[in-house]
Amino acid sequence: MAAIAAEDREFLSDPAGRVVLGLDGTGEPAGFATVCDGPQRWELQFEPGLQPERELVKLYVLERLHGSGLGRQLLDEAVDGHDPVYLWIMAGNARAEAFYAKNGFERIGPSYQADGPWSGQETFRMRRVQGLAD
Repeated sequence: MAAIAAEDREFLSDPAGRVVLGLDGTGEPAGFATVCDGPQRWELQFEPGLQPERELVKLYVLERLHGSGLGRQLLDEAVDGHDPVYLWIMAGNARAEAFYAKNGFERIGPSYQADGPWSGQETFRMRRVQGLAD
C-alpha cells in the first residue's frame, strides 16, 4: 500500500494532474478520477516510443453506484472535451473493459506483466482517440 500511496502523492503534487471527486445524492464522496500527463517513466520501459498524451490513471466509483452514470460523468469531467487519452487496465476486469469500450476506448498494444502491488497480473493499454457525442 505504501507504493500506491506514494504514487497518489506524486499525482496530487503534479501541476498537470487533475483529480475529480464525485459525490452521491447526500453529498458524500462516491468516486474519483485522476488524470496526468503521460507517459510515465515506467511505461517507457515497455514502449519507448510513446508520445506525450493525457493518461487516465484511476477511475473509481463505489459499487453501489455502478451503472448510475457517475463513472461517465467523472470521465467526462476529468478529460477535457475530445482530447485523446489512454489508460492501463488489468486483464480480466471485464466490467471495467466494457465500461471503457462503451466510452470510446480501444485496446492497443500487447499485454505486460505488472509488478509492484499488481505483481502476477497482466496489464494492457486502452486508448480513446476522441470523446463520444452526447
